[in-house]
Amino acid sequence: MTPVPGLQVMTPSKEWLKVSYVKGALIVNTGQVLNRLSNDRFIATPHRVVNPPMKRYALTFFFYPDDDANVGPIPACIGPGEKAKYDSRSFYDFFVPYLDDLYHYNDANFMKEVEPEGVTSKG
Repeated sequence: MTPVPGLQVMTPSKEWLKVSYVKGALIVNTGQVLNRLSNDRFIATPHRVVNPPMKRYALTFFFYPDDDANVGPIPACIGPGEKAKYDSRSFYDFFVPYLDDLYHYNDANFMKEVEPEGVTSKG
């Protein structure tokens, strides 16, 4: 973890919280896959970096299961009397639509708004 400020996480009440520096610490932002696997026990963490007052370096690492891996709730994460909050499906069947919705790269109208003039989307 870097002592240079900038990282913020969103709380469940939709407030941005500054992440404090802790020497030797490692920050793990969990994502949508762990959210599904844990049946909402580990929530996906909205996060951002605001412009720090000096140079800031960060190393990101993404880890995903195989495309055919099941990303439905793990039975041990479904408590007594609870139901699964998500269906069981392959990682591929979950993640491709998730990315399509998140990044809009297949949405021609959206791309017209964000692409520089004279550049057209091939999607």
